[in-house]
Amino acid sequence: MGKFVNRAVLGGTRNRAFRRGFSIKDAVVVLVIIGVVLGVGFPAMMYMRERVRNMTCQSNLRKIGAAIDRYRSNDPSSAYPMGSGYHLADKSAGVSWWVDILPHAEGADHLPKWSNVPNRADFGDPLGNPNIAWADGYQVSLFFCPGSPLPQFNDPLRNLSDATRKLLTDRAPQGIAVPMYAAVAGGAPDLRDSNITQPTDKPAGRNTQDGKWGILSGSGVFPPNAHIQSAAIFDQKSKTIIVVEQSGYAIDKTLDPPDLYDLRSAWPKGAFMGTHGDYREPRASHPGVNGDGSERCWNITTIRYPLNTHDIKKKGIVVDPPAPRPAKEGDPVPPLPPYPPQGYGPGHNHPANSAHPGGAYVLMADGSAQFLNEQMDLMLLLRMATRDDKVDVAD
Repeated sequence: MGKFVNRAVLGGTRNRAFRRGFSIKDAVVVLVIIGVVLGVGFPAMMYMRERVRNMTCQSNLRKIGAAIDRYRSNDPSSAYPMGSGYHLADKSAGVSWWVDILPHAEGADHLPKWSNVPNRADFGDPLGNPNIAWADGYQVSLFFCPGSPLPQFNDPLRNLSDATRKLLTDRAPQGIAVPMYAAVAGGAPDLRDSNITQPTDKPAGRNTQDGKWGILSGSGVFPPNAHIQSAAIFDQKSKTIIVVEQSGYAIDKTLDPPDLYDLRSAWPKGAFMGTHGDYREPRASHPGVNGDGSERCWNITTIRYPLNTHDIKKKGIVVDPPAPRPAKEGDPVPPLPPYPPQGYGPGHNHPANSAHPGGAYVLMADGSAQFLNEQMDLMLLLRMATRDDKVDVAD
């Protein structure tokens, strides 16, 4: 006769063991493991994300450089595009260098033909502008740094006149793209003058006097109203800056909460805007006020301050007033005021500034994209912004 086994007892013991859940100790161990994994993985993920952003920003600048080279290869004198142009025949705003290079840029082959009309790039023109039909909402990826918090388009409800809006009959206006890269008109001071050994506001050479909008230079590769030939670049092309990144905000920390300011040289008119200024080569005799040098130049900048300068009170930095604040917490935010008739726009000396920590990306005349440390010496930066100071810059 077999041995009697109480299966109910065994079954009950086995079921109780199976039903026993995690103890507090087990849960703590699991949480510690998850914390360790996140502690190791999250910084690595953030590092990789920033690395991808950096690579994309560099790629944008290289594509811009390639488009500039293709433009030059189709130009009879192998000249660079005009930095910021004036429409002399109609004495109105011309176009920026973007209009010249976009037909040669990767991913921008769908660019329609630009209509050569008065005020052809000023989309706030009260007479309207036929170019708005395609320029509104137009963008290519190389306009924008992926790490930037800045808006990619201006506010069409503020920037477009009623007459211009009527040209957009099939859709609501989206705004004009505002690039995060600006061409370099030169440096202030003009270091072709060998007597200048330190930064100064004294006008010299191809720079205007320090006027309402700051100092405008013609010492770089993209001055206003001029095409610079390759032979005019006497310095090493690998050490001559032609385009700078402008992808970060300026911050006024004296307010709580702080106000953010857009320091792009394209803001707020957008990628295609040139200048209302009938400049020839800027020079020290230009007063910079109520005459040559008094008109703003969109999409170009004259290097005057160190990389990532965020002080909005420096000369030559002109900002769009911040959005109105509610009277008290909980109140709705007041609407943005309309632009005044003369519009807002950049000063001549908006700095190279970046959303990337520690410095900013720039495009050199040889087509290479480089990351410059924000601690670099200002005189060195000014030399790199000048095309012909004939001083070798060390690596």
